[in-house]
Amino acid sequence: MTFKNWIIKFKDVNLPIGDLAKDIDSDKHFPDTKDHDTMLEYLEKRNAYHLAIETFERSYRFYQEEISF
Repeated sequence: MTFKNWIIKFKDVNLPIGDLAKDIDSDKHFPDTKDHDTMLEYLEKRNAYHLAIETFERSYRFYQEEISF
């Protein structure tokens, strides 16, 4: 499961992860991958807000934990 597929399930959550999920879901060009660096580079090239990058980093850690089981 890619990160994009995983995070979409949070798009109705009223927290920063939900905001990130909505943004990713609406971004047709967001990388559909498991690769952290590819997604981070994508966010940085698009001048994502610091909070969005911080939320991505936290969410990615949860994602890794969940898919490793």
